[in-house]
Amino acid sequence: MLSETVTVVDKRTHVYGQSGNSSTRYFVTFELPDRNRLEFRVIGTVYGQLTAGDTGVLTWRGTWFKGFQREILR
Repeated sequence: MLSETVTVVDKRTHVYGQSGNSSTRYFVTFELPDRNRLEFRVIGTVYGQLTAGDTGVLTWRGTWFKGFQREILR
């Protein structure tokens, strides 16, 4: 598992299926300190809690998002 301090740079959704029977997938793009970017599929509650510009520690394994702990500014 990897952990790194990152910044949230973008969010997007993808709606698929037919009218009346559609589903939504949620994606968040994070920027690493070396300016590389990683995009992960996340659950809706995580998506709703994040905003572009948030910084914190991202934890992931391969292509799997494991968590994001927002940095609290004082």
